[in-house]
Amino acid sequence: MRIAEYLESAHKQYGTTILLTAATRHAAADAIENCELDHLLLPGSTEPTTIYELLSSSEAFRTISGDRWQCLRFLTALASWSFCCEL
Repeated sequence: MRIAEYLESAHKQYGTTILLTAATRHAAADAIENCELDHLLLPGSTEPTTIYELLSSSEAFRTISGDRWQCLRFLTALASWSFCCEL
C-alpha cells in the first residue's frame, strides 16, 4: 500500500479531511496551518512518523501567484516522493 493510500484511509478514522506527513508539512513550511495529530507506522517503515491534519492555508498561501503556486505544489510532491524513497 502506498503512503498516500494509507493516509487516505487513515483520515477517515481520525475524522479529518487531509492528513500530511512530516515531509509534506516541512515542504509547505509556513504556507499552511496544521495540527500535529498522531504518530503512525507507515507501510515499509520501521519508525513511526508524525502525521498532521491540514487545517487551512495561511495568508501567505492565499497570495501565491500562479507560477509560485505550481512551484509549491511541485516541492510538496517532491518532498512526499523523497520521503517514500527513504522507506
